[in-house]
Amino acid sequence: MEISRNLWKLILIAALILGAASFYKFQFISTSFNDSNGSQPVSTNFNEYRNADFKFSFQYPKNLTLQEFDDERGHVILFEASGKTSDVESPKTSDVEELAGFQIFIAPFDEEGPITPERIKKDLLNIVVENPTPTKVGPSTGSGQADALSFVGEG
Repeated sequence: MEISRNLWKLILIAALILGAASFYKFQFISTSFNDSNGSQPVSTNFNEYRNADFKFSFQYPKNLTLQEFDDERGHVILFEASGKTSDVESPKTSDVEELAGFQIFIAPFDEEGPITPERIKKDLLNIVVENPTPTKVGPSTGSGQADALSFVGEG
């Protein structure tokens, strides 16, 4: 499915990150190198998520479980810790111990202008948006890129 930039600007409420801070805490990355070329790291504590419909992929910590579903407003990709959430620590604060995962929300967005926290709050009235960061999703270069907004949030 080809994504038209005008038809779909991915609202990557990537992350309604009920744990973006914890995502960065997973710095227990062990890497080994592929003997065939000696320079390509292989992450042993990560799985790879691939989405053929929206043409993106990324690595996520193996201790997170994955759920994917459609709701009335869009497509949800949910990553949650499969252990005790009290074991998760934040690199910024100690009060984020309950945070243990992140969410990506993809919805049609055909309005002009950038995706902003104010625009997101029109659709999700009770959401708290912290540290909003405009970003691009899609191919690393070229016209297939779409605007998105990532942030730490709750609600």
